[in-house]
Amino acid sequence: MEGGLRGKTKWAAALAAALLAGASQVAAETTAPPMRTTLGQPAADRRPVVINANELVYDRERGTVTARGNVVIFQGDRVVLADEVVFDQRANRVIATGNVTLTEPGAPTVFASRAELTRDMKDGVMEQFRMLFPDDSKLAANGAIRVDGRRNEMSRVVFSPCRLCPEDPTRAPLWQIRARRVIHDQDKQNIYYRSAALEFFGVPVIWLPFFSHPDPTVRRRTGFLTPTFGSEGRLGQTLRIPYFIVIDKDKDATVTPLLTTRQRVALFGEYRQRFVGGALATNGSITYVRRTDENEVRQPGDEFRGHLFGRLRYDIDRHWRTGFDAGYVTDKTYLRRYNIFGGDTLASSAFAEGFYDRNYIRARMMHFRTLRQGEAQDHIPFVLPLAEFRAVGDPVRDWGRWNFDASLLALGRNEGAESRRISLKGGWQVPYTDPAGWLVVASASLYADLYWVNAHEVGGLASFSGTVGRIYPQVKVDWRYPFARELGNVRHVIEPRVAFIAMPSGVNTWRIPNEDSLDIELDDLSLFEDNRFPGRDRIDDGARVVYGLTNSFFGNRGGKAEFFVGQSYRLFGDDNVPENSGIRRDLSDIVGRFRVMPGDYLSFTYRFRLDSEDLSFRRQEVAVAGGVPALRATATYIHLSDRVGNSEFASRRQVRFSVATQITPRWSASGSAAFDLVSTRPQPFALSIGARYQDECCTVTFTYSRTIDLLTDSKPSQRFLLSIALKYLGEARVAR
Repeated sequence: MEGGLRGKTKWAAALAAALLAGASQVAAETTAPPMRTTLGQPAADRRPVVINANELVYDRERGTVTARGNVVIFQGDRVVLADEVVFDQRANRVIATGNVTLTEPGAPTVFASRAELTRDMKDGVMEQFRMLFPDDSKLAANGAIRVDGRRNEMSRVVFSPCRLCPEDPTRAPLWQIRARRVIHDQDKQNIYYRSAALEFFGVPVIWLPFFSHPDPTVRRRTGFLTPTFGSEGRLGQTLRIPYFIVIDKDKDATVTPLLTTRQRVALFGEYRQRFVGGALATNGSITYVRRTDENEVRQPGDEFRGHLFGRLRYDIDRHWRTGFDAGYVTDKTYLRRYNIFGGDTLASSAFAEGFYDRNYIRARMMHFRTLRQGEAQDHIPFVLPLAEFRAVGDPVRDWGRWNFDASLLALGRNEGAESRRISLKGGWQVPYTDPAGWLVVASASLYADLYWVNAHEVGGLASFSGTVGRIYPQVKVDWRYPFARELGNVRHVIEPRVAFIAMPSGVNTWRIPNEDSLDIELDDLSLFEDNRFPGRDRIDDGARVVYGLTNSFFGNRGGKAEFFVGQSYRLFGDDNVPENSGIRRDLSDIVGRFRVMPGDYLSFTYRFRLDSEDLSFRRQEVAVAGGVPALRATATYIHLSDRVGNSEFASRRQVRFSVATQITPRWSASGSAAFDLVSTRPQPFALSIGARYQDECCTVTFTYSRTIDLLTDSKPSQRFLLSIALKYLGEARVAR
């Protein structure tokens, strides 16, 4: 006998539970016929079960319960859909047919034309099997067998993370893996292939008798990463074989042996860890090779060579944080030889800093490792420590506010001068706005510096060891008066600015070593500074008047243009500043800036410095940038006169070009070149060209670079890199 039973039934609950989590009992009773029924809590899962169907039929003679028509069974976030679902109580199995779909958060969505499963869902057979992973990766098979609730054994399988063509879904994706047999182990989160082929656009290119990779639900796992093969100059042919190690949820490591044809094996390593309030990252390497000097000349014997870098950031509490940036290398040429670091100085520092309302305190230790040929490490200074404190008071009505700065510096060398410095500054600042529109800021400060100096020599003619100090006041009045008017859709603003800065002269003395004020960069930004020296060892003393004019245009619909020109005049004071620094004469050099930004897609900036006597250019900088996101280009030009300062950057003329284009949503390209115009035959000392293709399943990058170290005038270093990254299959790289 067969009857149409539509309603809230215990056997319906067993049907839903069997499909969703397994059931233990099946019974039947009749009730009224609603379209949707909310069921009780089955023994297998205490969450409520809801079943929707056009019709529920119970066949008492056959012992089957059938749900037909748009069947939707869900329990919590777990959902089963099908055209028809039959629960066979006698055979202890569930049969779902027609557009079968099983979904659960965080797990792949399974599709099949027909599924026959045991009641506990641990074993079964599915036809025309499909699997859609959370990241939109896809797996398709003729059929699948489910074993022990954790393994899906499939035949005639295709896997790909690439999207299908919307115009022709039958077209082969960019790449896919096709195999005769595949096993998906849900517990191990692995996909195993037998007799597999890697296809590009449907064409097989690589055949693999056995192959496996993590399924798309895996974020990271211990194992080998894709090796890198290339040619790297003095190392010869190279092979890197990285091995990634998952130590815990918050820490991991990577060990990479480096095999070369011209050197012995080198071992590289990296360790990373995140913890509450901070993170730690370290990397290093070690090798045992033939001994060489700093000029790469071979010496008798062998030696260990290597490096170690580390970075830590840690928030102690809501007020304090600490950290370090550390670097160590065994010799000057190791980092450059192994393409690790190309700079000429390796800086290390450790710090702790605190934030309290308007107050700030910081303590640092710094060490510098020179990598320059011919420069002795014993003469390089180290800082142990540099402590700084800054406090700003609350405003006192219209009378401004106070400020206080203090610092402690200890600087030493293995050979050479040493110094200790205590610096204090207390001041008061009063801003004032006149009814006529004047903007005035007046300030008064008192400075005190105390030095302890040991073995300080000046040009080999004089030496000083002992204590020296200075106390001096400074006053400053900074006046501005902006004029504005409307010119149609443009606002025109003219702002003259004048500042008067005064302090006693003669505060600089040769007994104080100059460690932090070796050079002055006079430009439109530093012109109005209280002290135009970058540090505290030298003071821009005396009295001076600084004046400048800014002329600006602002469009109501965006865009702006501005021009600034300024200069200073020294009323009195010492001229113990670097030659050709721009402020050695009473009338300083003229500095200026011209900037135009008509919109978001174009900008032009020109900065200059002119000699106050003959108006010759001491410094020029030009920067042009423009374009739309699809195509952007920049060009910069810098000209430093050979009479500017005493830094290593004097006498330079360089131009740089760069361009980046987004050809299509997937294709992009970039290029840059830097030319040294001082040489008789200008040539690029830095050149880079790159192209990139990226979609949801594949990234291909091509780069070529060529560089010359201008400080050492070394031979050009060239590198070619082709990187092919297939999602879930790692990267394949060819470097030269």
